[in-house]
Amino acid sequence: MEDKENLRAQYRECVENYRMWDRHIWQLPSITILIVSAIIGGAFGILKDHLLASCFLLVLGTIFSFSMFVALEKHRFFQKCTINLMRDIENELRLNPLPLRDEELSTQDLEKRCFFEEWSAGIMFGGFIFFLFISLTMLFIHSIVKGVKGGVISCWTLFLMMAAVLLYIVFIVVKHRVKKTRRIELQSK
Repeated sequence: MEDKENLRAQYRECVENYRMWDRHIWQLPSITILIVSAIIGGAFGILKDHLLASCFLLVLGTIFSFSMFVALEKHRFFQKCTINLMRDIENELRLNPLPLRDEELSTQDLEKRCFFEEWSAGIMFGGFIFFLFISLTMLFIHSIVKGVKGGVISCWTLFLMMAAVLLYIVFIVVKHRVKKTRRIELQSK
């Protein structure tokens, strides 16, 4: 009996976690749009005459938007893990499952949906944030090309800026690999 009460408490916690991840998934694009809009406004409005500062701001915006994309995908991953745990508890307690994914809806419910109800908001948000990342990258490249053609940015400055971005990407990839390796080592012990 006590095990069932513990499972019920864990199930309630899973429902709260699901709601939390859902809130994060809906809030991240709003925050990203606000900050990226400010960055674009600053780069092409306030700093339009200062090309290096504008490029630096665009690089920061690119890194920020990619980070938000990764965060959104991570929230979606944890939400799916929470759903899987909820399904296990529902099976154990013999509860009717909450329909949280399209695959879990009945055929009748699926037939009633309109075209837009078939889309996944999480996937759309992820695609939109990734689009912001690509757009900022293109604006950054445009600003650099404009600066090199206009003689404002030397080739060495361009090389240093690209090297800094490349080193940052390498750092993130290596850091991720090290964390993953440590996690695998800890799990195997």
